[in-house]
Amino acid sequence: MEILAKVGSALQRLFGEVAETAAAESDVIQRTRKFTPLSLARTFVLGFLQTPNASDEKLAQMAVQCGAAVTPQAIEQRYTPRLVDFLERLFRRATKLVVGSDQALAPILERFTTVTVLDSSTISLPDEMQEPFQGCGGSYDGGESAMKLQTELDLRSGALGHMEIDPGRSPDGATSRQAARHGQGALRIADLGHFALPVLAAMAVAKEYFLSRLQFGTYVLPHSGKAVEVLRWLMVSASSITSAKLPPSQPTRSRLRQEPSRRSRTDPPTVERRWSSTGSLTNCDRTETPTVLAGGYLR
Repeated sequence: MEILAKVGSALQRLFGEVAETAAAESDVIQRTRKFTPLSLARTFVLGFLQTPNASDEKLAQMAVQCGAAVTPQAIEQRYTPRLVDFLERLFRRATKLVVGSDQALAPILERFTTVTVLDSSTISLPDEMQEPFQGCGGSYDGGESAMKLQTELDLRSGALGHMEIDPGRSPDGATSRQAARHGQGALRIADLGHFALPVLAAMAVAKEYFLSRLQFGTYVLPHSGKAVEVLRWLMVSASSITSAKLPPSQPTRSRLRQEPSRRSRTDPPTVERRWSSTGSLTNCDRTETPTVLAGGYLR
């Protein structure tokens, strides 16, 4: 029941002081008649949550429930750049309202101060929004305009820790969340889109932990200075890198592939290169501290 009280408090703030601030900054209500910042926010947020393709008539019905007796024509007249600005400001502030549990959701997570999952989602937008939110074009993820949400979820508390709004074309590795530090003892879990050796090195220096899939082409060099064949090394040593177990029905060799003999000029000589789709990289319970060497090798 305590979590319900937190949710209720967050919603009251959202449709109270947060809506008032967004309305004042966007000047969406120039003369108070039917709509107030609170009823305007409730009408459009709750109306479209209930019916994503809500008509003006549906929104007018929602407005009446929210304390604003308006006609469908009045709803239509509200579709202005000021309303867009108001809803964007409201959304940005809503992402900062944190609701979470005081207890870890799983005992294994208690060893970390925070356990943050960082991932992104891309949302298609009308082409008219191309200038602030440039998309990738084509049919995938929607044409000329798109918005990318870089989202951090804390698995310890279940709280939405942070949400960054970027243009859809912006790559995951370029997000400002790459530079975000969560403090000593924190764990970050991210996919390959956020894989960057300088970022992982900075986390290690800050005494933070990370868990990521191993980027293809990354060499692992223990303190011996000699590149190792990752899967074989994982089987015989406890190290700073772990690998998921293969199902019994799939022998290890089916996941172990020999690369072509051609090597780039930066490859270490006489090293047999192999890779596995199950490999992952972490510094948890490490016996060797990762550092970054020139040329993109992980030592």
